[in-house]
Amino acid sequence: MAQMLSIRQMAERLKEEQLPVSEYTLRILVKRGAIPVRYAGSKALLYAPNVLNYFRCSDGCDNRPVASGKG
Repeated sequence: MAQMLSIRQMAERLKEEQLPVSEYTLRILVKRGAIPVRYAGSKALLYAPNVLNYFRCSDGCDNRPVASGKG
């Protein structure tokens, strides 16, 4: 399997891995800098193992959004 994938290909790969994440969500995460990316011209390429680790929280991370608001 290829390791460097486009955002569309990565979304398909995540679905195969039982992690249904939309292309839109991946694009937002890339834009925010949450997922590292390399560009080939204007095309964003994602390193699949890094993205899978991000969504599986393999490093013990807490990827849940922080609740904001007055409590």
